Amino acid sequence: MDSIRKRVFKRSLLSSAVLLSIQSSLASAGTCPPPSIDKNIHIPSSESCEGGISPNGPINQIRIEGYVSGDVINNNGVSDLWLSSGTLDGSFINNSTVRVIDISNGATVEQDVVNKGSIDKNLTIEESIITGSLVNQDSRDISGKSYGASVKKSSIGVGIENHGSITGKSGLQVHKSQIEESILNSGDIEGTRNHGIVVSGNSIIKESLINQGTITARKTGILFKNRAATTLLENSVDGAIIANRIGIQLKNNSSVDELVNNGDILVTEPANRHTHAGISLEDNSTAGTIINQGEIQVHPGFEHDGEAFEDGYTANGIQVIENASSGNIENYGTISADTYGIYIDGAVVEGNIINAEGGEIRSGDNGIYLNEAYIQGNVTSSGLIISEFDNAIDVEDSQIDGSVQVNGTLTSSTRYDALSIDDSTIIGDVLTGNVNSNTTITGRDGIDIDDTTIDGNVISLSAINAVSDGFDFDNTHVSKT
Repeated sequence: MDSIRKRVFKRSLLSSAVLLSIQSSLASAGTCPPPSIDKNIHIPSSESCEGGISPNGPINQIRIEGYVSGDVINNNGVSDLWLSSGTLDGSFINNSTVRVIDISNGATVEQDVVNKGSIDKNLTIEESIITGSLVNQDSRDISGKSYGASVKKSSIGVGIENHGSITGKSGLQVHKSQIEESILNSGDIEGTRNHGIVVSGNSIIKESLINQGTITARKTGILFKNRAATTLLENSVDGAIIANRIGIQLKNNSSVDELVNNGDILVTEPANRHTHAGISLEDNSTAGTIINQGEIQVHPGFEHDGEAFEDGYTANGIQVIENASSGNIENYGTISADTYGIYIDGAVVEGNIINAEGGEIRSGDNGIYLNEAYIQGNVTSSGLIISEFDNAIDVEDSQIDGSVQVNGTLTSSTRYDALSIDDSTIIGDVLTGNVNSNTTITGRDGIDIDDTTIDGNVISLSAINAVSDGFDFDNTHVSKT
């Protein structure tokens, strides 16, 4: 990212110097020209003009390689708008239909790029600087083949806002770029073949990416990859992410300080040979906190112990895997998944896992499943966990520095245990129920602990409905009794 900052800084200095040089000679610059006989407007690199460009009728192309003072406005159907290595001391405003808007090759727009009409082929910003914002207004359309809108190797001085519709194989791309403030979607973004929004290549969104609209995608709704980063990634209370494979995914060393779902995440593709998840943190990526206060549904139709499951494919609500790490993982809403509700595998949680009072986890397999995980805080459930075909909470080959605390309801099938801990280390206690809670544990065994060391106590004040044993300990050491 430092290299991008250096390039942007150098371009900023260069564009400022060019701007001052050209402005000093504006007294001799003429008014921007009308269309030529072949219906084109061209400002060569050696020329400057003032007053902006706003053709009265349809033309083929506006191409700016020099300097233009004022806005470039399409009111009547310009086919292509090109800013190539030039400077626009104003805004690009599309009020009609345009085929292409292309800003590239070290170009600078000193204000905004605004679509109030329709962009039919693509909107591209590459190796350029937009001092203001990129805005697609209410009920307006941007569509493209590979990407509806693409920001590549560029800097956006304020942010990106979509209040209309953006459609492409992937809807919006931000690659090797810096967004000084935020990305906001309150409209519709669709990735017909790939992703809704993809942020990649060391891109930084300094403040937030917030979805208040609808994102639909063939693969992933919002994808951060290859060291992409932001402070807040939020699907808000009015937001919906509908994806065939993964709702929100961070991979390849990407990072976010806070990842929040307050809306709906729906993963719906029929069962196939892919892993599905509502929220996925993987491959050395990090999240300061993961919070679900909305609804996550992951139901591609995977069957318990079915062929896809046996081949290693899962459908999980929230997963942290492949050496990823997070702070607290907190569920206050609803998680419903074919396989695991919350799944931590080969990863670190630098805080607590919390299914809060009022939170619900419903799963085909484990509600909470920890495998080769390191939890630096507590694992706590004060809400509801129901597993249809497996253990409600399952801890395997893991270490928990805090305690396992159940103050709500755990329900598993009669063939499996409500709380299962196997071949693990618990530094704190295993506690179920307290004098102020109405805790119920239902399963084959209520609490089954095997080959495990517990440095604290095992205390149960809960009602246990067990087909076999309320407590079943094998080769387990409990330091305090």
